Amino acid sequence: MPRIELNNIELYYEEYGNGEEAVILLHGFLSSSRMWANNYVPDLIKRYKVYAIDVRGHGNSNKVKIGCNLQQMADDIYQFMILKKIDKCILAGMSMGGAIAIQYALKFPDKIQSLILMNPGPGSLFLKGFSLISPILSFVSQKRCLLKPFLKGVLMSPLPQKKLSEFVDDAVLVSKETWLQYLHPDNKIKNINRLKDLTISTLVIIGEKDKAIPIEFQEYIADTIPKAVKVIMNNEGHAVVIEKPKKVLSEINFFLKG
Repeated sequence: MPRIELNNIELYYEEYGNGEEAVILLHGFLSSSRMWANNYVPDLIKRYKVYAIDVRGHGNSNKVKIGCNLQQMADDIYQFMILKKIDKCILAGMSMGGAIAIQYALKFPDKIQSLILMNPGPGSLFLKGFSLISPILSFVSQKRCLLKPFLKGVLMSPLPQKKLSEFVDDAVLVSKETWLQYLHPDNKIKNINRLKDLTISTLVIIGEKDKAIPIEFQEYIADTIPKAVKVIMNNEGHAVVIEKPKKVLSEINFFLKG
């Protein structure tokens, strides 16, 4: 399995295609790079070199238990690009992956050719009461019987059993430590007030009925980045990237073709 050592950790990734331009795909919280493999990679490799990364604490990079915040994740992507000799990339992220992509864009804007944000999150959704909820998060983590209904809650329609099992398999890999570090109230996008200064062409895809990430936050991102294109997907939720890949790919391809 392809792995790369950076920032004192070992990161797992998949590499596809031979295009001159690079696309880096970042998955959501409790997921992994395989969410892109069947529905996105086959289309994107027709034109691009595609890298799908298991971010720290997730997937086959799940052994990373200490340090799991947006700053570190953005720095991981920066080091990954240096080691893979990628000068600029199209950076695409879903939910947590969108938050990482935003943090990366704010910190390393010159390294991004285009930005694609799908139901992007702010990092932690907890402002108050984390000390009360953290024991519950610890209890839920790594327990299939509890994770399954938890994950079903973000779906608008049932997934095929095999797909749902993969969804749960990925979630089980995420340690209690990673849950608590990522969802800690301090784990927020830093310098978000600088979004207005970004000059990167950006696509923001929002599921109209997203129950996981506040729509107001997602629209704030889309309305604040000067060159952002906002796409509201009617009657779709937080997992539209998983549930309706053809619909999402159509918007991505239209955006990338300029």
